[in-house]
Amino acid sequence: MAAKVKKRRLKRVVTLPPGRYVDDEGKVTPLGLKAVTIAAAAGWPQMKIANALGMTFSVMKRQLSSDDPTLRLAWENGRGDLEFEISSALFDSAREGQVVAQLFALKNMGWSDQPAVQTNNGITLILPGAMSREDYLRSIQQPLPQLEVLEEDKPNE
Repeated sequence: MAAKVKKRRLKRVVTLPPGRYVDDEGKVTPLGLKAVTIAAAAGWPQMKIANALGMTFSVMKRQLSSDDPTLRLAWENGRGDLEFEISSALFDSAREGQVVAQLFALKNMGWSDQPAVQTNNGITLILPGAMSREDYLRSIQQPLPQLEVLEEDKPNE
């Protein structure tokens, strides 16, 4: 019987295109936007991308949230590519019979292995509206009405 060999993936080396990523005004250039997409697709965190662009992390965060959506779109496109690559690998593993990948994929799609919690116990409470303090004190000082006991409800003697 052949031993199962565990596949080991090497760290992917990502090379960003050479050139200028930020112009003199501090805006990301089209080449910089391409670099952002490539780096985001490789899983780089925003701080590392900002460093590669030659800007501080706070400047990049400010530009990501600015009215100009170009940097945000470059970031989201790269992250979308990364998400697609990882989810494709997950589903490939699930289709190959890896149970953990199958369970993870199902739970990620909303499936649960826990029984549904039943909250309907058949009791309905109807609460009165809010009372003033005086109305409440008057209501608790009144005697309770007497309930009429029907013959069929009396215990057998």
